[in-house]
Amino acid sequence: MPGRRSRSRDRRDRRSRSRSRDRRSRDRRSPRRREDDRRPARRSPVMTRIPPPAKKEEPEEGVTLEQRQNAIECEGHLYAAIDFTPPQSVPDIGLDVTPRYYQPNEGSKGLTYNKIPGGWELADATDVVKEKVIKPYPWGTHLLVAKDSKAYQTAKGERPGSLEMLWDYAKDPAKGYRLEAKVGMNARWHGRLLIRSTVCFASG
Repeated sequence: MPGRRSRSRDRRDRRSRSRSRDRRSRDRRSPRRREDDRRPARRSPVMTRIPPPAKKEEPEEGVTLEQRQNAIECEGHLYAAIDFTPPQSVPDIGLDVTPRYYQPNEGSKGLTYNKIPGGWELADATDVVKEKVIKPYPWGTHLLVAKDSKAYQTAKGERPGSLEMLWDYAKDPAKGYRLEAKVGMNARWHGRLLIRSTVCFASG
């Protein structure tokens, strides 16, 4: 029928003109824009978590007031028993007791591990230290053991300040230091390690 063919032709013509306009519109875009269309889409930047700053090491702990009170000053350094037993502390069985009456050292506090706190170190027993630190005070024990394992009698002994024997000690990275247990006749002795402050506080 002539009417239907005319309407169909009109619709085809309109669709053809519409497609032509779309092509011309795309062709009129700038070359750069057409090139951008061919590029893959940019990905959004991935947010990464910034790690926290490294923790600063704590400064070395200094000598506390309590440690000072349980120490003796000599040549500018402070000296103390490793467990900070007061220098004037009298042993449980008193001062005037000869070695043959000493109890076995299984219960000695020196056989227990103790950590050396920051600001302290094992001490050497110089002649001055023996005379001014070890000899005049009981330190709550029979012997004070120096860094070189030499054990000296405290004021509790029959010969204060004199060398009694060598006494080895153990060191554990986690637990600290302790004296090795003695056997035989030497097991009657009790002892503690001697430490000193790393900082010199005064002269003389």
